[in-house]
Amino acid sequence: MTTITKERPPRLDHPDIGKAMPLSDEDTLLIEQTRKENEALSEDERRARFDNIISKSGRCGFASSGQYDYILNTNPRKTYTVTINTDWRRGVEHGFYTDTYTAPAGGKVMLGCTQTNNIPVTKYIRKVVGEV
Repeated sequence: MTTITKERPPRLDHPDIGKAMPLSDEDTLLIEQTRKENEALSEDERRARFDNIISKSGRCGFASSGQYDYILNTNPRKTYTVTINTDWRRGVEHGFYTDTYTAPAGGKVMLGCTQTNNIPVTKYIRKVVGEV
């Protein structure tokens, strides 16, 4: 039997979760690439997209098989409050929760690792579901 819950599972805590981080060269390239893609879209298609995206980098979690998730704000002029939905799975248990973060204009915010460092491993999939 599968358990579905909105409760938070144990997660890999990191002192930088929710904090603004410096942009890497890869982040800058991804932001530019995203801006160019958005410029090619129609006005309606642009309105249907978020300025904030999830990027992954580095290694973390059990056997270093996870990656760190970050919010990248591709808008250089606007700070957003970003809502992130996190789906998680640990064995047969799974669920989701939402958090909000402040993403500075053109900035980067750490969300955490895509998996925990303990057994059983909890895996996380994050997506942007809102921005204001």
